This record gives sequence, C-alpha cells and structure tokens, in this order.
Amino acid sequence: MIKAIWAAQRVPGMSDEAFYRHWGEVHGGLGRRVVGMRRYVQHHTLAEARGGGGVPVTHDGASVAWFADLGVMRESFATPEWQAMGADSPNLFDPAQPMAVAFARERVIVDGPTTPTMVKLIAVVRRAPGLAVAEFQQRWAEGHGALGARLPGLRRLVQNHALPEAYEGKPSMTHDGWAELWFDDLAALQRSMASPAWQTLADDGATLFAAPLVAVIARERLIIDRDAT
Repeated sequence: MIKAIWAAQRVPGMSDEAFYRHWGEVHGGLGRRVVGMRRYVQHHTLAEARGGGGVPVTHDGASVAWFADLGVMRESFATPEWQAMGADSPNLFDPAQPMAVAFARERVIVDGPTTPTMVKLIAVVRRAPGLAVAEFQQRWAEGHGALGARLPGLRRLVQNHALPEAYEGKPSMTHDGWAELWFDDLAALQRSMASPAWQTLADDGATLFAAPLVAVIARERLIIDRDAT
C-alpha cells in the first residue's frame, strides 16, 4: 500500500466554515467516487492551533489517500471521477499557493493506537541540499526517528518516505515525504513542543530538512475506508 499527500491553502477570503464544509462534504463526496482509492482522510487545520509556538501552522489542511500501488494511483488520476475533483479544486484551494505533494510508503516509528479525537501534526519535508534520497531516508528513519520516539506525550509516529520511482514521471512531487505525529490533544502537543526533547529533534531536523517545513495541525476526518470491516 502507498500513500499520497496534498497540503493546501484556501482561496483568499473564504471563511473557515465555508472552506471546511465544502472540502468535507462536496469535495469529499467527489472523492468517494474515485476508483482505486482505498482510504481517504482529510485534515482540517485547527483554528486554535494557528499562531502557536513550536512548529507554526503553514497550511489550511492536508488530504492523505491510500492506493494499492503507484500504478493504481496513476490509473485513478486518469479517471473522470478524479478529474471532477480537480475541477472542484479551484473552488477551494489557492492556485497562487502550489500544493505540497508527495507519494510515499509509510514507515512506522512508534506503533501506538490512535483515536479520532487525537490531535495530529503533519510535517511535509524536503531533504537538505546535497543529500541523496537514500542517505536522507536512512538518516530520517534511524537517527531522526529515534529522537522523535522520545518526545513526551507522543502516541504514534509514522514517517512517509517518497517512493524512489515516483521521482520520475507524472504527476510530479514537490516534497520528499512527510511525518505524522499523534498526541492526545493540542495541549499535549504544545507541551511536547516546549520540551528539551523537541529542541533536540528540531536541531537535528535543521541538518536534515530544507526550510521551510509545511505544517498542519488537525484531527483526522475519515472520508473513505474501503478496507474497513
């Protein structure tokens, strides 16, 4: 199974209520029709997370979708149902602010349980200049992952490493992957951000990632889960 992410900013002037309602109900409804998409989760940025310390929120949300493999994903992108989602996108997403996009396979670092009420930090990353993909992914998983696992209050940590074969062909990626970190609530995340362990993680990240990071703080909103029993 592979995953895809699109982190986006809204059309200027659109209210929180209108943006998230349309994204969840109308755009999400179009997504339910897409053949080949096994799972689809939206992440609507929490209003109370904007302007906080630690990792600043940069985008209004992110969508994550699951597919059997890269071939199935590309076939899905060619369907009329996917094109309908694309046609709706200008009603929601600011074309002057390109989406952050990556296609990846996940690597679980901390395998903890999650609930729908948990707060999740998504950080979409590019590798630092001079780092080859293989070296970057090894350092991210082993060194940086070990530091991330020590964060206080962390319930689950998943890294999503870009597929080597996705660097060639269409559609193209803008980033090298993303991390997903779950906490019980926003206060738990903020406490973790204020900890020495977080500072150590950030210092290591400065040697690994190119600035700026794309960051979203949200709760999961499940749109599709075709593998659910």
